[in-house]
Amino acid sequence: MTIVYTQLPLFVLSKVCYGCNPPTEKPLEEFHKNNTRPDGRATQCKDCAKKYHKKHYPEVRETQIAQEREKYQRDRDKVLARQKVYGKANPEKRRDQQRKRLARPEHREYRQKYYDDRYATYPEKKQARIEQRLRWRENNRIREAQTCMRRVARKKNLTVSEVSYDRILERDGYNCHICGGVVMSDDIHFDHVIPLSRNGSHSEDNIKISHSVCNMRKGSRFMEELTPYQKRGVSYAAAPS
Repeated sequence: MTIVYTQLPLFVLSKVCYGCNPPTEKPLEEFHKNNTRPDGRATQCKDCAKKYHKKHYPEVRETQIAQEREKYQRDRDKVLARQKVYGKANPEKRRDQQRKRLARPEHREYRQKYYDDRYATYPEKKQARIEQRLRWRENNRIREAQTCMRRVARKKNLTVSEVSYDRILERDGYNCHICGGVVMSDDIHFDHVIPLSRNGSHSEDNIKISHSVCNMRKGSRFMEELTPYQKRGVSYAAAPS
C-alpha cells in the first residue's frame, strides 16, 4: 500500500465563500478573523456576514445585549484595564472613535435624554457634576488648553499631531518666546507661533511657551508683526516679605 502525501501551500492567499451565490473565491482580507477555524478566517466573507447580521440581528437583539452586559459586569475590571492600555498606546485612534460615536445623531439624542432624565430625578447630581468639572479645569489647565486648541485646529481642517506639553516644557524651559522673560508656573500659556487662524499647525514645532499677557498681546499676529512695545514683557509683583 502506497501512501501519497499532498503538500499544502505554505501561504494561502484566498478562499471560497460559500455564502455567495454562486460560491466565489476571494482574498483572505475579505474574511473576518476567526481563531477557531483552521485557516484563521470566517467561513463567510464580510459582505455575506453583514447581510446575515442585518437580517437576523433584530430577532436576537435583546438577548445579545443582555449577554454582553452580563459579560461586561463579570469582567469589568479586565475590560477597563485593557481599554486604558489601548487608549494610552493609541490616543489618536481612541479620540477618532469617540468623535465618530458622538457625531451620530441617535447617540447624541440618547445622551441628551439620559442626562435630562437623570438630572430631573437627581437635581443635586447636576450641581455636583458642574463643580467636579470646574475642579478638573482648575487642576488640569494644561490638558484643558490642549483640548481646546486641538478642537479649534480640527474645525479649521489644519494639521493636528500628538502634542506633549511636558516635552515642550523640557525643550523651552520656563522662558517666554515673545519677550524672553521667565514665566511663572501658574502663568504659562502655550502659544502657536503661526496662529491657527492663519493656517498654522497644531504640532510641537509650532507651539512655544509664553506669558499669558504676552500671548494675549500677540493675538493672531506673526512675530515679525509685533512692535517692541508689544514685546515688552511682564513684571511680576514682588512677593510680600
